[in-house]
Amino acid sequence: DSIMCPERGLRPLDLGAFAHNDAVQPLRIVSSSVEVGTGRLRTVCFGSRDGHFRDGFGDPSAAGGSDSEGGGGDERGGPALYPEIESAAAGESGLRRGLWACLGASMTVPGAAGSPFRMDLPCSDGNATSTHLCFDAFCYEPVPYRSAVAEGATHVVALRSRPASFV
Repeated sequence: DSIMCPERGLRPLDLGAFAHNDAVQPLRIVSSSVEVGTGRLRTVCFGSRDGHFRDGFGDPSAAGGSDSEGGGGDERGGPALYPEIESAAAGESGLRRGLWACLGASMTVPGAAGSPFRMDLPCSDGNATSTHLCFDAFCYEPVPYRSAVAEGATHVVALRSRPASFV
């Protein structure tokens, strides 16, 4: 639940400011995913408007979303988006939830930074959910501009980490 700070190491993530900014310019978190039942590899985009940042998302044992962590509810009667999770620590089931599960899934590099995140996501046929293994987006879509365009983006900014002449 912290980000790097040059003076003090880690500093807390301001979830209130994050929620405000997300309402103005929604964050979309991209992850690679393997559907366990079919072996199908695809890109998944997580976001608050899809309910992915809610407390119960990413942890099947928390189905229905828990209000016990101080989040109250939103205008639709569901659990609040933020800041109901005060810490990125795993829950009683050993799984991260909500925003933290999405961030973890998008940053996990199998073999280097841990095992893929197990999440229940819509099946490739869109009719039900199934278990997926999620990991860093670069594993399937190194520059996720296709996902951005599929999500309706009209502009994409991509930064290179190497010069154009690099082979």
